Amino acid sequence: MLKKRSLGCKLVAGGVAGVVIPLLAVGILAVSRTSRSIQHMAEQQTA
Repeated sequence: MLKKRSLGCKLVAGGVAGVVIPLLAVGILAVSRTSRSIQHMAEQQTA
């Protein structure tokens, strides 16, 4: 797939992947925790 690409292109692609993938993971985790927390707070207020 990346066999005919230059070294610079490979490094840029690897760097972008190395930044984007952890950011996505942290974002998904934050949304998940926040939604659980909001749901828990709403349940406490209605009970």
